[in-house]
Amino acid sequence: MDSKRSLLGGKILLLVSFLAAPSGAQEVEEEQTYILAAGRRLPYLYAISLADAIEPANDNTANAIVSRSKVALDRLDGRPLGDPANLIVSEDGETVYVVNHHGSIDNAEFMQHGGRGQIAVLNVDAVLDPQNDRTPKALQRHLDSGGFGAIGVALIPDMLVISNAENNLTEDGGNRITFVDRRTGSLRGTVELALGSPDFDCDYPVPYVSPYGPPRM
Repeated sequence: MDSKRSLLGGKILLLVSFLAAPSGAQEVEEEQTYILAAGRRLPYLYAISLADAIEPANDNTANAIVSRSKVALDRLDGRPLGDPANLIVSEDGETVYVVNHHGSIDNAEFMQHGGRGQIAVLNVDAVLDPQNDRTPKALQRHLDSGGFGAIGVALIPDMLVISNAENNLTEDGGNRITFVDRRTGSLRGTVELALGSPDFDCDYPVPYVSPYGPPRM
């Protein structure tokens, strides 16, 4: 695969990104289109062949899945970790940034809102390699989102713009937009969004106190 890969229209559609890329064999010149999809409660980034996905014979099968890349390393006891809820691909098509909504957590255990947000950085070539199926080989590193319950992500030169939709161990109170340096992972800035609107007051106490009591694990 080479630098000829490009995003189709540069669009991210919900949790899915479409990539036009040469196939794994260098001698095959015909480009193939792939879908990158976040697995959410299944902590994988899925690479899916669009041509195989629309083939009627593959209906209700996993035949179109090219590879599943882990978005975090397994826990020491072997439990898979991660909470992939969104993604965006770099301008050159070489890197995919996956938003782990609550970080490197075990979805079977973590039922509480407000986990620390995290960005998993993966290499696209490795994501599209079937030999890396169900492994973390495409994973390069993690970046802290600078907040809790990260979900939205956008690209600007040198930085990720991240929407942190929750507060510490609670679903409420997420009004922070953070700016994270792509190269170093440094938190470059934070914007606190205004609460409420005219004729609608929704200020919450700081520090936040849940009306339902303290967080329960």
